[in-house]
Amino acid sequence: MKKVIWALLTFALISVPARADKWAVGTYHTSQPLDLVFERTAKLIESKEWYIGTRWHIQSINRKQGTIHAATVSWGEYWGDIYVSMATQGTGTSIEAVMTLHSGAILHPASYAERFGKALKKLFPDLTFEIKRDVIPENFAFGVGQVSIPLVAATAPVVQPMQNPTVNQGTTVTLEPMPLVIVTAPAVKPMQSSVADQGTVPISPAQVNSIDNSLQQISASISQQTTSIASTPAPAVSQLQNHAPTVPEIFAPTVAQEPMPMVPLIATVVQPMQNYAPAQMQQMGEATQQLGNSLMMMGAEMDILAARNKQHVDEDTTRNAVTQFLSNANQMMNRYLATSDSEAAGQFEITAEAITKARDDVYVTLTNPNQRYMFNRVTNGYMLAFGKQMGDHVRQQASANREIDEEQYTVNLHRVLDSWYANDKDWRKIAPEMRNKLSERDKGRLKDGIDPETINTRTPHPEHSPQPEAGGQGLTSRK
Repeated sequence: MKKVIWALLTFALISVPARADKWAVGTYHTSQPLDLVFERTAKLIESKEWYIGTRWHIQSINRKQGTIHAATVSWGEYWGDIYVSMATQGTGTSIEAVMTLHSGAILHPASYAERFGKALKKLFPDLTFEIKRDVIPENFAFGVGQVSIPLVAATAPVVQPMQNPTVNQGTTVTLEPMPLVIVTAPAVKPMQSSVADQGTVPISPAQVNSIDNSLQQISASISQQTTSIASTPAPAVSQLQNHAPTVPEIFAPTVAQEPMPMVPLIATVVQPMQNYAPAQMQQMGEATQQLGNSLMMMGAEMDILAARNKQHVDEDTTRNAVTQFLSNANQMMNRYLATSDSEAAGQFEITAEAITKARDDVYVTLTNPNQRYMFNRVTNGYMLAFGKQMGDHVRQQASANREIDEEQYTVNLHRVLDSWYANDKDWRKIAPEMRNKLSERDKGRLKDGIDPETINTRTPHPEHSPQPEAGGQGLTSRK
């Protein structure tokens, strides 16, 4: 009980992290294959909450070597490291976990190693483990650095430029002409008509005779016309003149040749046509550009309005989630603050885990990273306030119990000393029920024949006080 009370007092005081000076080594074995054990162990380390507000964040992971390095972070502060290595052993898998913590940590690394073993046993029921407390492995070294856990997504890694491994600086490269290869194409056959492939159409003998008769008639007709044209003589020129028609002179028109009067043509002056196409295209381009700018501004304004609406929705959703969390957490806090004495210490961890679970249950209902970021930023302050209130309460109850325990211890010590002196300082004759309530230090002093009250700051028993020398004064008696 005292160990629990002192651990809770240490948590309430919130000690400042120092160097890693608490060690523990846990060895685990299961019959499951290495690949399955490695995958499930990595998920367990990242997902589980190992203590109030304490989580392990993986810093590096190497599947080929079977190693995982994680950091212990409690309420946003770095407290230690966990080094997990796995290897195939026989038909199963062996796991070794080296855990370190700073001096201000509440739990010992061995407690985390035991919790780690119990969590693994839920995944692998045949798992066996052994915990070694305050053991530093030989030739084991590590560096401690401040750990920062971002609430938002991490940035992409920087990619180094690719270098040519075959050409170094100062190397002379000789360029040789590439030989030409003559490519010969196969001969192409000429295209054949597809009509010949279709074959000939058969003609009957009657059709052949009919065609021959028609050709003979046409040939005979052409021969007759040619003969008649050739046999007709051409008339003489004189004959053509004698048979020419005559026209009376009275009917012959006479035409007087006079200069034709010219009417002057008058036309309006026409200006040369101007090419307005370039100016129109320029004006059209300016109008199109103005239209594009207007559309772009409208799109930007619509994006801003959409972002504002989304921000309002996210804020309202986050506000409702925080209200739901506080409603559940305040009920748990009121029940815990009503506890007293040892019940306050017993209910401390149970209440803290219940508040953390209430927060996680609301967190998973949020739909996007922006809502979750705002929820974490608001609820982190409430979680710190709850932790301080619980620490103050358990410290007050522990202080009252400590005063009662000290008074009871003093009464029991006086009874033990009375029995010790009555039995001539033989500690074995002291009743076990009284002797077992003493501290190991006081038990050792009684075995050595030393009165614990002569060394402690307590006032010694009056009957057991040393006698004063002549002319001197004795020690003050106990009232």
